[in-house]
Amino acid sequence: PTAPFIEMGRRELPAFCLEAARLHEARIEDLAGVVDVSICLNVLTNLDDILRPLERLLKISRKAVLIRESIKSGGARSYVRDMYLDAGANLKVYVNAYDRDTLEDFAAGYGFQTRFIEDRRSGGKPEMVIDHPHYWTFALFERKEG
Repeated sequence: PTAPFIEMGRRELPAFCLEAARLHEARIEDLAGVVDVSICLNVLTNLDDILRPLERLLKISRKAVLIRESIKSGGARSYVRDMYLDAGANLKVYVNAYDRDTLEDFAAGYGFQTRFIEDRRSGGKPEMVIDHPHYWTFALFERKEG
């Protein structure tokens, strides 16, 4: 979480009839309590694995979880040096594309049905980010009735 993004959210949320004061900065691992909907965009792709943080989001969400991540059939995992950092920085990062079926099966185990939505900006085509393809897709996990 970064303060500039939190502040941007607080400025923009009221235009959508959402209370800015309800936006909180937190690490996924530290989330507690219950929310109606969790939204997580472009974060999980860069973690070592998606299942633990996705589990946390599913457990605290009464109605739905919306993520935008690199998702494709078959998935792919990489741990690579980020060549676009400042000179002298030597940092490796995860660049993952998560498997659609794995996400859908995992969410079903927590009582959610999954709908994948094409990212309009990338048009469903891979986008190169730090020289690696990212398959931006929205996944909407909605809690099953009953």
